[in-house]
Amino acid sequence: MAARDFLPLFNDFYADTNYSIFFNSHIPYFEEATEKFINETYGAIDFEWFKKYVDPSNLRCIYSLSSGNYAATVNNEKMPYYSNGWTMANEYITRAYDILYKVQHDENLEECILREKDFQFKDSFKYIENVYNMILELGK
Repeated sequence: MAARDFLPLFNDFYADTNYSIFFNSHIPYFEEATEKFINETYGAIDFEWFKKYVDPSNLRCIYSLSSGNYAATVNNEKMPYYSNGWTMANEYITRAYDILYKVQHDENLEECILREKDFQFKDSFKYIENVYNMILELGK
């Protein structure tokens, strides 16, 4: 569906459901969740660490209160949350750098690897150790 076809339907939904009332009634919740995220997560990030790998000004943080589910088939296996193989590959890389960050901030490597391998279901990121080792090689 093209955006020009979708927009009238979206506008109708907004009006028919009185979405603005719903949204405005939840602003205190959004503010509380955002403050908690900033204080407990975002505020604890070591942005200096990222300078070794990327320009931190290019980093973006998208915080969502939803837990949307996505699914795709990669190599004929159901892969939850990812719409295609490229997205899954990017997620592997992101998770490998997440492990590197945690290890360099005093977390146990084996525990980090195990968590990723068992994320959501058994063997979800079963090649994470290989990808982690690849990024270590790139950093040399």
